[in-house]
Amino acid sequence: MSGHKVTLITIKEVYRSFILKLSLLINWPEDKIKEMVHCIEISLDKPYYWFGATFKFFRSVHTIATIGFEVTYNGKKIIYSGDTVWGEPLQNLFAAGIVDQATYDPLANIFTGKADLVIMDGGGGLIHPDPAEIDQLPMNVKQKTFLTHRSNLPEGITGLNLIRPGQQWEFI
Repeated sequence: MSGHKVTLITIKEVYRSFILKLSLLINWPEDKIKEMVHCIEISLDKPYYWFGATFKFFRSVHTIATIGFEVTYNGKKIIYSGDTVWGEPLQNLFAAGIVDQATYDPLANIFTGKADLVIMDGGGGLIHPDPAEIDQLPMNVKQKTFLTHRSNLPEGITGLNLIRPGQQWEFI
């Protein structure tokens, strides 16, 4: 709306969903919204290099198309889960053959990726990880984990952190 295009780095399915959803939300034609977005289409099976950082993207499991990623720069790594199920619900979907191995592995192993920071969906309910299940992780993992989709933590949960508006981290 300021006259500058927004850059969106994503897969085709997420881009299409984003354009449609925004069009419906603000009642603008899709073509008008497309004029305001510069989409850099990535592939889930290839790293993407941007300003010296290496991004590796993976599919998330959600009711709309979403992806997560890990980004490495100067030996530091951040993993962002994207909107997704995780833990026991993800295991159940995998066991039922609904989620394939390539989708399951990055999500199931998100906390073993040796990240310096994990930004994790923590909204609970049917389509987001349950903070109580994430709370079962070792304290050293929880201390570097920040949950999205929450304004507070359920009672009794310790060591996990919440994303706050304007929050910044410096790793360099």
